[in-house]
Amino acid sequence: MRTSILIFCSTILFFAIMSCNEASEQEMEEAQENVEDAAAIALDSLKTETTNNWESFKAESDEAITEVEEDIKKTEARINEAVEEKRAKLQKSLAEQKEKLAQLKDTLKKRNEQFKADLNQFSEDVAEKSEAFKEEFNHDMEALKEALKNFAEDNEK
Repeated sequence: MRTSILIFCSTILFFAIMSCNEASEQEMEEAQENVEDAAAIALDSLKTETTNNWESFKAESDEAITEVEEDIKKTEARINEAVEEKRAKLQKSLAEQKEKLAQLKDTLKKRNEQFKADLNQFSEDVAEKSEAFKEEFNHDMEALKEALKNFAEDNEK
């Protein structure tokens, strides 16, 4: 009888442990799915935020480029009014500034195309690359604006 009770208790204990183990495995699978879902949601959110930030940056950059182009036109008009001895030197200097602007526009265009391609296989690297590019582009654009401002001031002297 003792043996029967022992076998019966062992059997119940075995099934209890097995059902807990199955429940634990199922809970682990559900937890893993939840983590994967949360990661996908976070990545989608980052993609949306990065896209919105890029579009805003692109619009601001296009506006800054337009402003620089207008400054260049104004500077060209001033150069045409300058003394003939200075005119050639000023035109050469302005041509260099125009070339820098053309390079910035080309760089922005290429990076915009790359950004759109990167969206297809989005990762955190895309966001990091975009931020790094924005910082570098803004720095270069500010340097160009400053050079044009200094150029205009020097031209007036």
